[in-house]
Amino acid sequence: MRDATLDDLPFMRDLYDRHRTADAVSAEIPEAYWRYAFASFGTPSAPQGEFNRQWRLRIITDRAGTACGYVRTGVMLWGDSFYVWDLATSEGTPLRDAGLATLRALQIAGAEAEAATHTMGQADARFKQIMLCMGREHPLYAALGERVAPLAAPPYAWYVRVPDLPQFLQLITPVLERRLAASPMAAYNGEVRLDFYRGGLRLTIERGRLTAIAPWQRPIWGERQHASFPPLVFLQLLFGRRSLAELREASPDVRALPEAAAVLEALFPKRISRIAALD
Repeated sequence: MRDATLDDLPFMRDLYDRHRTADAVSAEIPEAYWRYAFASFGTPSAPQGEFNRQWRLRIITDRAGTACGYVRTGVMLWGDSFYVWDLATSEGTPLRDAGLATLRALQIAGAEAEAATHTMGQADARFKQIMLCMGREHPLYAALGERVAPLAAPPYAWYVRVPDLPQFLQLITPVLERRLAASPMAAYNGEVRLDFYRGGLRLTIERGRLTAIAPWQRPIWGERQHASFPPLVFLQLLFGRRSLAELREASPDVRALPEAAAVLEALFPKRISRIAALD
């Protein structure tokens, strides 16, 4: 493992972009931000050193020195933890082998991070553990297994809002129609009325095509909802963070008629997302 240089940017960007295509939601990192990750921060008189960087990017190499992956870590400790934010390997590189070798090397990196933390005025900081903070479903977790990484804590959540829900659903309609076509509800005909208590949506589907998406408010009398979600809870289904079954288990106010439930499960399956925090 060696420190990455600006010459490694094309390799890392390509690897990051190829791995994120499988995610439902991901962060597009422009080249300018990758370059920013190498830049030092603080005042012009601040000492130049590794602890002045936003990230520390390292290249994983084979015995011949050929790049076969990268690892993105923090620079200093957070509490007693050294954080690993991302790890990706190129095609043909065994993830478990690369992961184990990288963790061994990162023990030294953690000690360096402790020294950098002392330099920034936290003299009592002590490196005790490596924290893999790469989302809920990074493949490295399964590759390492519980004997190597025995402790697990659920990841934090994003504060997500959609200013115009019908417009957003219209934007992703081609994806929704492909999901429906590949499901047991292919060629479905009918309406799905979603009640959000303070608003709602009406989805009109004709032979598997979403022909209309419009706001809908449940009337006091008359047509009824096919599914109900407390305010903003539907967004967890929309972005694949939770399945419909999980939401129904968590909240008694999430309800769905059987036919509507089958359509919603086809349109909005649970998906993996890993979003890099660009701060």
